[in-house]
Amino acid sequence: MKISIIKKWLIESEPLFKKSIEISKCSKWKNSLISSQIHIIECGCISRENECAFIELYYKLHEIVIIHHKQTFFKEELKKYELILNDEKAVMKWVDQNEWVGSRLLLNINRKGDIYLIINNSNDFNEVTIDKKDFQYALKYHQLFDSLYYSSTTVVKKVRKEIKILKNNPSSINKDKLIVKLREGKLMLLLESLRLTNRIK
Repeated sequence: MKISIIKKWLIESEPLFKKSIEISKCSKWKNSLISSQIHIIECGCISRENECAFIELYYKLHEIVIIHHKQTFFKEELKKYELILNDEKAVMKWVDQNEWVGSRLLLNINRKGDIYLIINNSNDFNEVTIDKKDFQYALKYHQLFDSLYYSSTTVVKKVRKEIKILKNNPSSINKDKLIVKLREGKLMLLLESLRLTNRIK
């Protein structure tokens, strides 16, 4: 599916989207706002109603459009990286400066390199494939950031710092903060922190 089709569909479907939120029995959507800072987590309803599945599809496609709007940003950051790729300190600084965007850039990518969305519709799963040609810079940025971020000494230092704080003062840990960090993609921090969960009750 091309981004132009997605944008057109979102505009045409907005009235139905708002109406679906009003009539949906899933209370999750009534408290949600469309924002570039919000990543919509899949609905956990045991029995999935059609309105709920439609709302989730709308939100996820809206997120895709937001990512597409950042293509210029991704392109510029890739250029910056090319200029410093042989400078380890500069690369670590680049990773740190891109952490907010990069760690929140959550994309499902299949073996062909296409972006895809999965919508749980009660009895089955529906997959929507997005044309990768519209997201060439986002995909390159995503691959580069992840390869650097999850293997960099920057992350290791941050994990060690967090663990040191937990060991010195276990009662100060914010459980919700750990969950949020998992959602942001900081799996290393959570995995290391699991060793201390018995102390955090």
